[in-house]
Amino acid sequence: MIKRSVILLLVFLISFSSLSYANNNISVLLAEIQAAFDRGDIDLALRNTEELKALLMSLKGGSRTDSNNTQSDGSRKNPAQIGQMYKVKFDDWMDGKGILHIGLTEVIRGDQAWTIIRNANQFNKAPGPNQEYILAKFYVKAVELEKEPYDLNHAKFEAVSKNGVAYDDFVAVSIKQNLRSDLYEGAEVRGYTFFLVEKGDSPLLVFERKSKHEIWFEPKN
Repeated sequence: MIKRSVILLLVFLISFSSLSYANNNISVLLAEIQAAFDRGDIDLALRNTEELKALLMSLKGGSRTDSNNTQSDGSRKNPAQIGQMYKVKFDDWMDGKGILHIGLTEVIRGDQAWTIIRNANQFNKAPGPNQEYILAKFYVKAVELEKEPYDLNHAKFEAVSKNGVAYDDFVAVSIKQNLRSDLYEGAEVRGYTFFLVEKGDSPLLVFERKSKHEIWFEPKN
């Protein structure tokens, strides 16, 4: 029954995205969904399907609503959910003026995250006994840029504990599908950024904290 649902959803998404199929990210995601399904990895196929739906909604220029048809405003008290896309307008002395589309598309944490990080580079630091990694995959598109390229880096993202305390420890991790990119107008990227948090915490993730255009995300599947 699950496999049949994945097939039907995949067919729907392929037809829905036909006009934008030239987009490389869509092509890659469709291939990854099909490959995961062929291997019998239904969980991965479903995660990539959710990411593809979020990407398609961003290409339409709108925000994705959640299952209750309500849109979070991206604030700390009403954070964005996985799959919701936002248009971010910024104007600051470092990056100039611009518009981004951004959304959280996947979250991996705990033992699974550490396995991915450890396999990516043997020199990556293991979490402490009361710590765990969070890998958060974001989709970002540079819609308009006054200054090019736009420096998309891990320092623009932070984790804040459920008690409202920002995690400020420096974390350096080498991983595949790294979010770090120089974006020119029209370019887009999807990749992981990383956080080291206390076990059992339910943190929020935030893009450009303390800025007028900050967006908060709830990293729950």
